[in-house]
Amino acid sequence: MSPKPLPSAWVDRLFSRLAAFYGSQKLATMWVDADMAEVKAVWAEQLGRFEPASISAALQRLIDSGNQWPPTLPEFVELCRQSAIGRKAAMLYAELPAPGNARTDADTAKLKVAELLAGLARSKRMPT
Repeated sequence: MSPKPLPSAWVDRLFSRLAAFYGSQKLATMWVDADMAEVKAVWAEQLGRFEPASISAALQRLIDSGNQWPPTLPEFVELCRQSAIGRKAAMLYAELPAPGNARTDADTAKLKVAELLAGLARSKRMPT
């Protein structure tokens, strides 16, 4: 089952934010010969697999990057993917037990580290 596309209002808001970041002239230049309805439909399909928090974090990473031009869809998907991985790693780290029973804590920590490494390997950021 493929993910449900983002609602069109969300995609419109995303493009509105990109216009605010980069200016409407740069945004229009990116897709000058494209049907914007089709562009937004494809973005909605591809971004539907990410949680809103990952998309929001990707927007922040975009601003922090200092890029002078809006991202292509593959570039923005990569930012969303990296944000999703970072959020998952942070959640797993937060689940690590506080120091206490050294044997149990060490075993739990090893399992969490193994989960993080498996996630990184699946994300193609680390060789398997």
